[in-house]
Amino acid sequence: MLNIITRPVYPKEHGAWMVILAPLLTGSLAMGPEDGPDYGGLMLLAIATVFGFLAFTPLRHLTKSGASVNRRRYAFWMIAYSLVAGVAFLSLLLWRDRPGLLWFIIPAGLLSLSYLWSNAARIHRSLLVELTGIAGLAISAPAGAYVQSGKVSMGALALYLMLVIWFTDRMMMARRTLETIRGGKAAPAVADRVFYFRNELALNGLAIGVVTVLIFVSGGVAPWTALAPFGLGVLKNWAVVITGSTVDDPMKVGFSEMRMGLAFTALMITAWRIA
Repeated sequence: MLNIITRPVYPKEHGAWMVILAPLLTGSLAMGPEDGPDYGGLMLLAIATVFGFLAFTPLRHLTKSGASVNRRRYAFWMIAYSLVAGVAFLSLLLWRDRPGLLWFIIPAGLLSLSYLWSNAARIHRSLLVELTGIAGLAISAPAGAYVQSGKVSMGALALYLMLVIWFTDRMMMARRTLETIRGGKAAPAVADRVFYFRNELALNGLAIGVVTVLIFVSGGVAPWTALAPFGLGVLKNWAVVITGSTVDDPMKVGFSEMRMGLAFTALMITAWRIA
């Protein structure tokens, strides 16, 4: 038993942490009350979300065949993580009086089922699955806004769409960059790099255009200042194309995108708060 307790089970999807926590922080802090965020509610939601995500990994392993000792380990950590997540979630429902959070169980459950299916079908790294994951995990943004205000406003939905657009754009660029590293497809000239990244550059331009239209049709619900953080993606993409300064380690691509995500989160929170 001691061997099981001392060997926690962690998810290998490192990029998912940013897609969960950045929207959660943005939704909580950008849409918080004018007199200051409810940090207690934010902490409870973060615990419920993080430990709920942690519980999914041992659950996924339990759906596979394996040695009995491993199954005991996975079962132990699934129950442990779920208990922590459940206590935090119930505290939000009862202590913070946020019964509407029950509705968020539906997309979370659908996302879990979708991922379990894709894992069984061995397509969990496909583009469709990654897009579904972004759309599902970014739900933490309106959840954070709801915990803060007690309602899901149009502003929270607009923020959610912006976050989905941002992470989709960055995911596509990261995938292409990883292809460059793993396939040794470095282009020596700027023109060659523009051609190689043409689809990602076009998608980046489309993302800026869609966000602009979203802000315009929102009628003031989404502030124009929210457009500014997307400039980070433009600068990053063109810096790679012009200088050819791609890293040579797949792990470094993830860390680079993580830094971008943190900067984007801080700028997006500021953009909404100052509007």
